[in-house]
Amino acid sequence: GTLFVLLGFYKVCVQGPSEVEIPCAEESTLSDLIQGMLHKIPLFDLVGTRWPVVEMIDFLELEPYISDPVLACEEPNEDGIDWWKLRDAMLPGRDWVGKGSAIAYHPSFDGWGWTRALDTCLYGFLAASIWKMTICAGTQAACVDTYLSTYIETIREKPWQEVVSNPWRIFGFLSDQRSGLRRHGFFLDFSGSELRGELPSAKFPTEQAIFEPISGDLAADVEVSVSYADALKTVLAGIPKVYVSTSDTGSPEVGKLLYVTMVFGPRYVPYIPRFVARAQAVGIDNLAIFCLDEAALESCRALPGPDERCIRGTPSIMNKFTLPLVFLHLGVDVFWLDFDVFILQDPTKLVLDTMQQRRVELLVSGSFADDCICSGLVYFKATKVVAEWLLTLLSFMYENVYTHDQQAFSAFLAWRPDEDDATTPEIISSDKHFRKYMRPEAPRWALLDPVVQFPSARVLNTTGFTGDVEDIYIFHFLHGDSEVNRDHGAYGWNVNSGYTGGGSIDRAILDIFYDQKDERIYTEASAPLENIEVRKALMASWRPFRPTEMLHCGPVPLKDDIGGF
Repeated sequence: GTLFVLLGFYKVCVQGPSEVEIPCAEESTLSDLIQGMLHKIPLFDLVGTRWPVVEMIDFLELEPYISDPVLACEEPNEDGIDWWKLRDAMLPGRDWVGKGSAIAYHPSFDGWGWTRALDTCLYGFLAASIWKMTICAGTQAACVDTYLSTYIETIREKPWQEVVSNPWRIFGFLSDQRSGLRRHGFFLDFSGSELRGELPSAKFPTEQAIFEPISGDLAADVEVSVSYADALKTVLAGIPKVYVSTSDTGSPEVGKLLYVTMVFGPRYVPYIPRFVARAQAVGIDNLAIFCLDEAALESCRALPGPDERCIRGTPSIMNKFTLPLVFLHLGVDVFWLDFDVFILQDPTKLVLDTMQQRRVELLVSGSFADDCICSGLVYFKATKVVAEWLLTLLSFMYENVYTHDQQAFSAFLAWRPDEDDATTPEIISSDKHFRKYMRPEAPRWALLDPVVQFPSARVLNTTGFTGDVEDIYIFHFLHGDSEVNRDHGAYGWNVNSGYTGGGSIDRAILDIFYDQKDERIYTEASAPLENIEVRKALMASWRPFRPTEMLHCGPVPLKDDIGGF
């Protein structure tokens, strides 16, 4: 907010009076303040904030920089790099990927050629770096740091006016790409104290405008956030189920288990009653729903049963980890379910037996034909190691708004391989400081069977199942709308691209499972497999065998072209 105001004052100072008379400080004083702040504030903080700082910077258009032909690199380049084409491709509304890729990945950048390109056209090279950084943020986050470093060095060494107002309009490009660079905002439904497991002497909050973004440490002194209050009520109402297992020392160990999901929006809210009914049909009454808008809350509270299972919140992908973390601090195990799943059998006995037999603290679903994890189904055991690990993961994601939740989840498990050594961790940062400081003790963990018990729909060339359909416990649709930032490029990708996993353009797989006329599907445990359309949709994901050699985890071509598979 301060930077936004300073930029506004500076524009008035150097470009003449505005309609409102504003006292103008010395230009050099404002300039020094802005330079210092741009040195200090990470670029992705500028992109991630709700303050329109990036737009204000692009709006400045400061002379002589904005019209400087040297900074524009208008002269022909001996290496054959057509800088003008790249500059044109990065203007708002252009096909920046199609028109810019040939220049951004020009052969002259190979080897040590990049140093000549840097000397020849500094801001063209910076623009190419920002272009590639944007690609990385949407695909493989590990290379973001590599290309971001060009901006960091440039803003340190050059006058800020030259960096932000040269003819390349880099901040205009960032503004245009904001929706693809920002997977979440800088706000959470819980305070820092609550996420650290610090329960103050507090009273429950009264009803208020709870669907506004919640900010600040509401746990201080006398109050907790409404989301934390609701989580406490869930536990106090006895929604989690008690179970008994054997500890590492052989003594009885009492635990509590809660199934948790989150939901919001007109695409999913209508299916809350059937999601809950289906869970109850197989014996899962210990279910809590994180209701991220008012319609979801109303639908949840309208159902028969305790209102305490309905937890208030606001839309954010961060909630996939914040609510489980709160419950872990309250001594409750959490089985996280993405909402785009269908429960065919109660997995409780299976997962509790697995946790005890394998002495693990975390179970996560996997992939059929590659060595990736899938964070759509995760069992978190309420241990100190799991809670501290998840808090560190959550903190990193909060600070890095471009980070994909599943990539981050996988990367933070890298310090301890799964018990079967069946997965390859993803990499989300090439920064040496990440490798040095982001090393929390990882929990002992294993995979939930992705072959038949916990499979994903065949919407990618690496998903599906083999075996008997009767052995499936939970079927994950991979519906493609896990991006709760609806403006993000990944939102609705599968359906929009024709990867329907047994559905069709006219009838998505989500609707096949949750929009059946036969209510028995949602009230009787075995009824779904008796329905022709549901069974057909399941079998559309069946494969005759699982490949013996897994693809490496990472971006893969999204077409079914694995030889013989």
